[in-house]
Amino acid sequence: MKGIRGEVTSSYVFWIGIPDFLFGVSALVVGWLLLRKAVGPRFLIGWNLVGFALIIVPTFVPMNYWMNDPGFTFIFELPMVLAPGIVIPIFISLNLLHAWGMFVTEKNQK
Repeated sequence: MKGIRGEVTSSYVFWIGIPDFLFGVSALVVGWLLLRKAVGPRFLIGWNLVGFALIIVPTFVPMNYWMNDPGFTFIFELPMVLAPGIVIPIFISLNLLHAWGMFVTEKNQK
């Protein structure tokens, strides 16, 4: 929202925020599919790895670009600093843990 309102001038908010938002919306669809037992472990492994990649690739691959962007300083101000400091590491860990859990589950079912 800050990017849309012009409060943050860095393009980082769009490159990271829009795909992250769409992945969050997809979680609702995936949850619905899980309730209907329409998806299996392989789908969940892939979906969680996509979630992991959506955070890691656009953030850390062009890190030199983002760190030199004058509008990027917003990430070091409260409450935004909580995202890279606490929330994102938890989400990355959960994506990887869930993918690993599904991998182990699928492996044990064979």
